[in-house]
Order: sequence, then C-alpha cells, then structure tokens
Amino acid sequence: KHAALRNLDPYFVAALMVQESTFVPDIRSSANAVGLMQLMPATAKQYARILKIPYSPQLLTNPEANIRLGTAYLADKIKQFGQPHLVLASYNAGEAPVRRWVSERPNVALDEFIDDIPFPETQNYVKKILGMAEDYRRLYGPDTESRAVDATQAAAPEPEIAPVAARAAAASSSKSKAVSTKKVPSKKASSGKKSVTLKRKKNRVSAPPTRATS
Repeated sequence: KHAALRNLDPYFVAALMVQESTFVPDIRSSANAVGLMQLMPATAKQYARILKIPYSPQLLTNPEANIRLGTAYLADKIKQFGQPHLVLASYNAGEAPVRRWVSERPNVALDEFIDDIPFPETQNYVKKILGMAEDYRRLYGPDTESRAVDATQAAAPEPEIAPVAARAAAASSSKSKAVSTKKVPSKKASSGKKSVTLKRKKNRVSAPPTRATS
C-alpha cells in the first residue's frame, strides 16, 4: 500500500526488500543499516521528521514503519535520478558516485552503463534487483490471470460443428440402411420346404408294415 501511495512499482520495491533484507524485519548490516529496507538511522530520523512520525530506534525494526519511511526515501531518489538503475546504484553506493558516473558518461545506454559500474557489488546489486522485479511482474502482474485464461481456452477442444438435428438425421439414415440390408426368406424357398415335408409324410404312409421274424 505504501508503494501505491508513493506511485512506486510494487514489484520493484519488493525486489529491493528481498535483496536488502530477505524480508527479515530486524536485520542489521555491518554498516548499521536496519530493517526491511535497510535504512540508516540518520535517514530514518530525517524521514520520520518529514512524515511527522515520532522517531525511536524501534521504528527501524517495525515492518510497517520501516516500509513507510523507506518508500518515502525511495520516491525522493526516483525524483532525483529518474531511472530505476540509477536509483538502485545510489541506494547501494551513495548519491555522489552515481552523479559522477552520469556526468562522465551522460548519454550511455542503460545496459552499457550497468556493465561499466566500477563497483562490482553495486553492479551485481542493480542487475539482481532489476531482474527480480521483472520476475515478480511476470508471475504476479495484472496480465498473469488473462494469460492463464488464454492458455486454457487454447487447450480446450473445438466445439462440434454438426448441429443436433443433423446428427439425429444421420443416425436415422444409418438405422434404415441396417433394416433394408437384413435378409428376408423368399416365398419360393418357403414353399419348397413345405413340399419336401409333404413328400416325406406321404412316403411314411405308403410304406408297408414290416413283419416280425420268428
């Protein structure tokens, strides 16, 4: 919500917090930066005064307060430097070095500028956060649901083109064909069977009775 209030990209802010603190609220660096967004106590005091929040060291380890102070600080950096890669470089290395690098190479392309950052730690820091922000946007961005729906629709089978009436007519036609192809015994064959039966009966009647032998 604090990213939205400051008109910040939430995926950019989340990626920065992962890199800075891995979401551990009371983490403290060797340089004495504290909390989710790794704020220095002097920076936290400055922005607590701007936001009219009574300052105490506990603000730095309070997740809500740390994010509120940190997003205000980050929004000011974006106003100063404009580009996310410059903002990240200044967040890690400080404002003075970044201003010097920009003045030395004012019109250099983004990728080339990042590759030429003379501090290896800062260079890796900028690359990781920019890449992580893109990953978050791809996974959780507003287009994710529509892409999933499109994929489901693409995988679904096409509807049958033939209407119900046509299928019923086809079934009726095939049934009538089956009936017409069924063999029916002819009358001639039937009468032949009857005459054979009569002849057999006649022969049985005309045959003389056999005598028993003694």
